[in-house]
Amino acid sequence: MTPENLPSQTSAHLVSDPSQAYGLTLLDVLDEPLHSKPVLARLRHVLREILETVALAAVIWLMINLTTARYIVEGRSMEPNLHPGQYLIVLRAELAYAVAPPQRGDIVVFHFPNSLTDDYVKRIIGLPGELVSIEGGRVHIDGALIDEPYLGNLPRTDQSWTVPEGHYFVMGDNRPGSHDSRSWGALAEERIVGKAWISYWPSTEWGIIPRPIYGGEGD
Repeated sequence: MTPENLPSQTSAHLVSDPSQAYGLTLLDVLDEPLHSKPVLARLRHVLREILETVALAAVIWLMINLTTARYIVEGRSMEPNLHPGQYLIVLRAELAYAVAPPQRGDIVVFHFPNSLTDDYVKRIIGLPGELVSIEGGRVHIDGALIDEPYLGNLPRTDQSWTVPEGHYFVMGDNRPGSHDSRSWGALAEERIVGKAWISYWPSTEWGIIPRPIYGGEGD
């Protein structure tokens, strides 16, 4: 074999074996769809997971906002039990009172009767049909003294009210510094937004907001 023949032999070899000349290119082209299918499948899987996560988050957000509301306490009318700047989760009335009506001792958030925009937080003291009287600063219900260990200072006043049906007599725990049913009358039930359920900030106040048990309730 002479050097002069090498080019012709090599050239003949390339032409006579097209599978080697073009096979690699053809396989590359044919393999592209095979490689892209797993990529597309993974992409669809990722997109589906994203959509499912977004949908789940939307459902959770909707459920939370349909069943609860969040409030920040302003003012000192509920001291020493609620303080300015305290964050509350309020269980909406439709859920909190779906089975039983509001109870004495519940702390409720409500639309203030004399305002279209202001919400107040107070404690339910008198129930529909009851006679609420204050003697020497202490509350009596239908003539019976109720024990309120959560109170601070008491104003020395004597007054009485009869709570209409469908209404509640609400008062602040800081009796000298609270604008409540003693001033503007009993609260209509439909104005109740919900029951103060959880305090979540500051962390020192974190926990479920308790309802006191009054004498006779456990009998």
